[in-house]
Amino acid sequence: MHPAITSLRLLLFVLLATCVLRAADAPSPTASSTDLHALLVQAVTQRRVVTFNYDGRRRVVEPHAYGRSRKGHNLLRGFDVEAAAVEAGRAKKASGWALYSVDKMANVEVTERTFAEPRPGYRRGDRKMRRIHVEL
Repeated sequence: MHPAITSLRLLLFVLLATCVLRAADAPSPTASSTDLHALLVQAVTQRRVVTFNYDGRRRVVEPHAYGRSRKGHNLLRGFDVEAAAVEAGRAKKASGWALYSVDKMANVEVTERTFAEPRPGYRRGDRKMRRIHVEL
């Protein structure tokens, strides 16, 4: 066999081995958009609290509606339980309501914790959503 072909084979083997080792050491990938869509539909339907990282902090949210904006971005309307508690502690009017861009959410988890009823102030047919996938 020609020495150049042998060298090329060796180089390809080393590159392949390096890629396999890097893939094994890499953190597990985040949920695909299809998986995330299914998780959020499940969370709203089953009234299960979701947690996720958003704008630098961990959120604990009761999801009420999930849909798509006029610009084509997926949105989650939810009640941030911890933010409402903090606001109430500061003698502010406790709102807790927020609209989250799903693209900015990371480490999304649907918890076992549930909530019984929609929070006061919730209105079906969120006007920020052109298409609603699921709502309470």
